[in-house]
Amino acid sequence: MHRLLFLVLATSVGAADDYTITVNSVGIGNQWRAGDITPINVTVSSNASVATSAWIQWEVPDADGDMVLWGRQLTLAPQGTTSTWLHAPTQPWDTNNTPWNIRLRAWEENMPTAELQSHRFSPASAGSQFIEHTEGRIAVFGNRRVGLSGLMPSGWIETKPEATKVVSGLTSADLPDAWQGYLSLTALVWADAPPEFSYRQSEALMNWIDRGGHLIITIPTIGNPWSFGSQNGPLAPLLGNMHPTLEHAPLSSMHNILGRNKNWQRVDIPIHVLGNIRDQWASDFTPLLWLDDGRVIAVQQSIGYGAVTVIGVDLTNGKLASQGLPEADVLWNRVLGRRADAPSQNTIQQLKDADRWSNVTFSENNLSLGKLAAQEIAMSTTAGGRLGTVFLLIFSYWLIGCPVGYYVLRRYKKQRWSWVVFASTAVIFTAGTWVMAATSSGVQTPLKHVTVVDHVYGAMGQRAIGWFSVFLPNFGRSEISVHGDPNTVLLPWSPPSASMTPTFVDKREILVNLDLPRDSFDQPSRATTANFSYKWLGGINDDFYNALIRIVPEHPPTVNYGDEYSETGELTGSIVNHASVAMKDVTIIWVSNVRNIPPQLDRNEDNELMDWISFTESGSPLNTSFMWRFSTWDSNEIFSLDQLKAKPVSYLSNSVASRYQLNPWKTGRFTTSEWRERMEMLSLYSHLSPPKYQKLPAQKGSKTFRSVRQDGRSLDLSWWFSRPCIIVMGFIPNAPIPVEVKIDGVTVDESDGVTFVRWIYPLEQTQ
Repeated sequence: MHRLLFLVLATSVGAADDYTITVNSVGIGNQWRAGDITPINVTVSSNASVATSAWIQWEVPDADGDMVLWGRQLTLAPQGTTSTWLHAPTQPWDTNNTPWNIRLRAWEENMPTAELQSHRFSPASAGSQFIEHTEGRIAVFGNRRVGLSGLMPSGWIETKPEATKVVSGLTSADLPDAWQGYLSLTALVWADAPPEFSYRQSEALMNWIDRGGHLIITIPTIGNPWSFGSQNGPLAPLLGNMHPTLEHAPLSSMHNILGRNKNWQRVDIPIHVLGNIRDQWASDFTPLLWLDDGRVIAVQQSIGYGAVTVIGVDLTNGKLASQGLPEADVLWNRVLGRRADAPSQNTIQQLKDADRWSNVTFSENNLSLGKLAAQEIAMSTTAGGRLGTVFLLIFSYWLIGCPVGYYVLRRYKKQRWSWVVFASTAVIFTAGTWVMAATSSGVQTPLKHVTVVDHVYGAMGQRAIGWFSVFLPNFGRSEISVHGDPNTVLLPWSPPSASMTPTFVDKREILVNLDLPRDSFDQPSRATTANFSYKWLGGINDDFYNALIRIVPEHPPTVNYGDEYSETGELTGSIVNHASVAMKDVTIIWVSNVRNIPPQLDRNEDNELMDWISFTESGSPLNTSFMWRFSTWDSNEIFSLDQLKAKPVSYLSNSVASRYQLNPWKTGRFTTSEWRERMEMLSLYSHLSPPKYQKLPAQKGSKTFRSVRQDGRSLDLSWWFSRPCIIVMGFIPNAPIPVEVKIDGVTVDESDGVTFVRWIYPLEQTQ
């Protein structure tokens, strides 16, 4: 017996020694932010003499304390190494020292079995950099940051609404193989790295773009690595119809495109021309940058709810870097749809030396989508009512079976019957509990939601990003699913405040196969609520929503310039609210085709060019834009855009400055108005009023606000502000969830919540 036991132990140890697990990176470029869906790259080394069918899982606890096992199946070659990607939603309160476990298990009969090896790690142990909740992220594939450094944090006083961490030096090997792994990125910039994608990486990139991602490609001077014009190159479905031609242009022609007009070298640089602004453009391409002679050197293509931007200038060109080009708040503001200045550290120091730097501490308005969603989907009344009933039942059982029963029996001197009273009480309350459970099981499962529904005119179907809370009355497990396209994602969701909530005692394991569709989740149920987030594409067919917002075919939106010259023209056309109910707090934004020249460098009293721009011109919007608001848009009401007058009071910059001056010290529950304002701010974030960081000499700095966001970047419509379009936003209260949710295969027929509708109508770009 002892020999057999020794043999078993020796075999187990030997099996474990055959495998080594290494965590290569946490997040793209080994950067990650807590609360995001985070990809990790893992390598398994096998010293086994035969191939091994295995399962590898990343164990991440959820807010309830349950352990979610995010994994996939692997085939390990003998004496070889195998790398794979795992991804999971981390918790908002995680840190760089949060411990996680990777476990390698045998794979037998299509299920994981015995443990082969385990590896405990933290992001810090993997050398990962922690990104603050208030910082954005841009990944650059190539060895240069191509002018993006200006968007990075500028010091203890930030001049931008949001500083952006930029990670560079990446290659194709750093690309996750699932689109969810890209959700933490503001944009992905492809510079001088060879575009070599696996099939899964290519599919992941295209799905990410289709759902709102932004891929930016700079064309290199030499070669055609993207195989433009071919249907066989990388991302051919997105780039196959582009036909750039190599030409040259003087560097001076790039003023207000790559940077402000300085005394640059009189040299020519190679450019790839993508057409002429005076040409007729296909509906899916929009000119973004062009020279004075009309040659277009950058275009944007709408792909579903995201975009691909192609820049025909090699931004890694050493001639540009030697001139400090490109400047972030000239080129990249246009590409990314931002308006805030991005002064360099040298410029900031010059401002301080000249007594032009404002020393006033900024007041911050903290926008937390997690807090906003948690407030609206909370179901404390439903769950608390059930728990209160249970507590009352238990208390009554104790009260009758113990002190009351004893007192009555003692009064009548019948203490010998106490066991009968106690047993009878137990039977009665057991029966009552059974009846309550039986009747509760037939009650419709309550569901509360917050959903943002987007529709871009011309795109197939709608995009929905949402959060919901569902009450699960039974004990055991419940399968929650969302019906959508094959890449719909349903995830357990933790509000930021959930870290203060005690976890359940009966902790359970939840197995998630990352190679299967992610539209369902096997949720432990304990007669309480469970929170979820979802990302969905498809066609909403609920009668309540009908067709949402539509144009009137006989009178489509357009810009009328009239007989007399008008720089902006007049907006005309009609749209209709096809939903079955009225929309509330409706906002209409018109981004015209008139481009504002980037603010120019200031001059001193001797007319000498300074290193900074005038503080009166700081942070101007990219295009001349207008904003109007209406309290109600009734169902089936036709709204004529002709009544919208482009007046100075309606300028976007004036409108956002007057509407979104929030109380930075607001705590507690938001009112309906406050809640809606913050949802609008997250949508318009990059075009909110930027902080004022300059002053006149000998003057005190003026009070200024800075709106920061902890999350909610998926709601940002920023890049639409660099191209002509109409944006309509409105709220539908007391609305059912617009997607089909099932619990254990049964559709949830009743739900309630808030739906935030955003409709975008692209307009033609003219010179």
